[in-house]
Amino acid sequence: MASAFVSICDDLTGSGVQSILARERGLFVRLVVDPSLFQGDPGEGVLVVNADTRVKGEEAAARTIRRLLSLLPDGVLVGKRIDTTLRGHLSLETSLFLERFPERRAFVVPAYPASGRTTVGGFQLLGGVPVERTEVSSDPIWPIRESFVPAFFEGLSPSLVSLREVRRSDLAEVIGERASSSRVLVFDAVSDADVERVAEAALSSGVPFFPVDPGPFTAAVAARALGVGGGGAALAVIGSLSKLTQEQLRFVASRASVAELEVEGLLEEGFSAADWAQRALRLLEGKPQMLVLLSPRTRAEGKANLAAERLAELASKVLEAGRGSFVGLLVSGGDTAASLLRRLGALWIEPVREIAPLVMGGIVRGGAAE
Repeated sequence: MASAFVSICDDLTGSGVQSILARERGLFVRLVVDPSLFQGDPGEGVLVVNADTRVKGEEAAARTIRRLLSLLPDGVLVGKRIDTTLRGHLSLETSLFLERFPERRAFVVPAYPASGRTTVGGFQLLGGVPVERTEVSSDPIWPIRESFVPAFFEGLSPSLVSLREVRRSDLAEVIGERASSSRVLVFDAVSDADVERVAEAALSSGVPFFPVDPGPFTAAVAARALGVGGGGAALAVIGSLSKLTQEQLRFVASRASVAELEVEGLLEEGFSAADWAQRALRLLEGKPQMLVLLSPRTRAEGKANLAAERLAELASKVLEAGRGSFVGLLVSGGDTAASLLRRLGALWIEPVREIAPLVMGGIVRGGAAE
């Protein structure tokens, strides 16, 4: 497993964005503000280097990028941070990366869904509007007249991976096929879940590559490559049927890939937690970021305690049988949480922070879930 990832950015604002996105993934991050101070040692974790090339002419930008790349070890993981509205020396700098690392491909994922930047049919949209129809068209340094992303990489023979292909179960195979004939792949994405899917598939494809993106894709790739935040799902155990909980689940589903399993028959006499656990674990084959176990939306009055106990029994069996598949646990419903923690043999919870009002985040100590 890799120990370092270097992200080269074209301005300080973007460097800051990339640094925060990586830090939010639990990665150790350092930001080099002045590119002339970089001496080539990537250290450990994520090293973000502000190349500050967006304000430079082509020759000066090329000299800076060549110098930075020449200092890097041959095998280091590296990425190129670009602007969300496609300003800057995109083609020039990407070509220099390809020149420095001839065995690698450039995977361009320009979407930043959380900030309203999406890519559909290869077109970069800002709030659903093509970028050349927004205020960046009158940028004093980089007026944008085009929103078709592959056009920014003319001369590099880019290949577009459509949204439909991004959401295919065999995306890794699609990537392998496209990369055999093109060194630059441009990916559609309209949600954080799309970006995560591309990151997972890109690494699974076995194709050597470097990310070219405004931050989210690089953070997803770096976290997986450095062994943080990838390779597992969060398990959500939902015993609460409140309207707020349902709204929260819809919000998560809009930002991440979610597999839901409503546990029908939870209160029936022949309920088998072991059978339902196997059904739940089969959903992990789709590599969701979160697996949700839902208490039935309708249930008999006076059986709340039984529902909590059985849902907790199911969750404990899922965790036991899927050991190593989960990176976190979310439980909604106090009775369900208490029952599950008892079954796991938890000794105590070490509080870390309030994730949201009245929602405690912490570390389970002792027992099977530690």
